[in-house]
Amino acid sequence: MWRDAKKPTTILAELCRENSIPSPEYRATEVKVLNKIFKIPPDAVPEALLKKNQPSPEENAEMEEHAALSVLQRWGEMREFLPGALPLVAEHVEIRSLLNQDKPGLPQKEVVYKKKESFFSLEESEFRQPAVLTLQVWDYDRIAANDFLGSIELRLNDMVRPAKSSAQCSIDMAKDRASPRFSILRAKKMKGWWPLTRLKTAEDFEREEKEKEEEARNKKKKKKDKKSKDRRKKLKQEHIQFTDSSGNTFLRPTTSFNWFVNPMKTFIFLIWRKFKKFIIAVVILAILAVFLALLVYTLPQQISALIVNG
Repeated sequence: MWRDAKKPTTILAELCRENSIPSPEYRATEVKVLNKIFKIPPDAVPEALLKKNQPSPEENAEMEEHAALSVLQRWGEMREFLPGALPLVAEHVEIRSLLNQDKPGLPQKEVVYKKKESFFSLEESEFRQPAVLTLQVWDYDRIAANDFLGSIELRLNDMVRPAKSSAQCSIDMAKDRASPRFSILRAKKMKGWWPLTRLKTAEDFEREEKEKEEEARNKKKKKKDKKSKDRRKKLKQEHIQFTDSSGNTFLRPTTSFNWFVNPMKTFIFLIWRKFKKFIIAVVILAILAVFLALLVYTLPQQISALIVNG
């Protein structure tokens, strides 16, 4: 009886994909994987399927499953063509009875334990509660602190039926009274996928709040940048177009000769505004230099005239 959630053909195809080799090729009595030919022994396929001359598509699919299982059991032979291929470990199943032979009258489907209700109780009281299996998953890390990933609680006598594959497993299965449901005590065994959930902590809410604030800040900045861009575009458009007194709109030339026609205006806008203090200082220094030069030039003549004329 096949108990795995994935069929042998699916497992074999995933093995080929993980090892970057082509998908297996199924034939009548053999399976080709890469350059290896696996002969399917007659005892690997039910005798009822072998006796049929014209099997249906469903029966052909079942024969492929048996052939794929035979290949998986001999996967170690692929080492000849695929270095590193290792034999697959067979399924190990341990079966333990839920009934305790030493206590034949012990009730099932619930946990029975005894304890004192208070410190002053003289005798222990018997408590019964449903059998609940709690599964937790932690991220074991040697460097950082261990992170709690998720958990799930399963009541053994009334639990949600697992999904057959990870793709079909959803968070809806973790809700209360999710269906379909079954009892593992009646089914004895079950294999599949259950979702694990984790409640948000204060750190999660704080991180989400920061992310929302950052997102709102980025949206506000983008909106502001867009408005500035539109404003610059509008000003540029107004600069290019002008309207006369008659209401006619004309396009201004992109090349302007105002700097050539009116150099004084160009001087004021380009030079005077930036270097006004420097220009004033240079003019004052130039006037002082001229005054000192004239003083030095005329002072000896005046002194000589005063000496000669007495």
